[in-house]
Amino acid sequence: EIYPAFVEPGSVYEIAADSYLELKDKTNARTLLEQYANKGGKMPETLKKLAGLQEEAGDKAAAARTLTKINYIYPLKDEPMHRKLGELSLALGRVPDAIREFEAVVAGGPIDAASAHYDLAKAYLKAGQRSMAEEQVFLALEAAPGFKPAQKLMLELNAGEAGQKEKKK
Repeated sequence: EIYPAFVEPGSVYEIAADSYLELKDKTNARTLLEQYANKGGKMPETLKKLAGLQEEAGDKAAAARTLTKINYIYPLKDEPMHRKLGELSLALGRVPDAIREFEAVVAGGPIDAASAHYDLAKAYLKAGQRSMAEEQVFLALEAAPGFKPAQKLMLELNAGEAGQKEKKK
């Protein structure tokens, strides 16, 4: 209350939000962290905590905005954050944003390359970019030939291609 504009590391917003979380009061923790973000708070870990609380509360759009803010402030090579923002964007129907985030994951050289390429393939498919989706599925299966979700998507892509060829006849 004395200095509400202080949003640097160790701000009262972070400390109080952590206290609320210890008390299992996620609503007040989220409210405080939203105030922190609105006042210009920009610590990535604190904003990630806010995004998690927003998503948990069912506000995927707010969580996506918060994670996007982190991207603009600190364009880090943060695979989990890019994956989460890609998933949220896909769930919200923001396919170009999902593609951008999943491309960032792939470009970062992820540990789990198969799922990174698979996620990107799903986003490309949802965007109607079938050939790009096929390429990413191939890369996913190259990284992990036994990766069942990629195998299933490959079968779906092949079945759809066969159906298109049949229509042309």
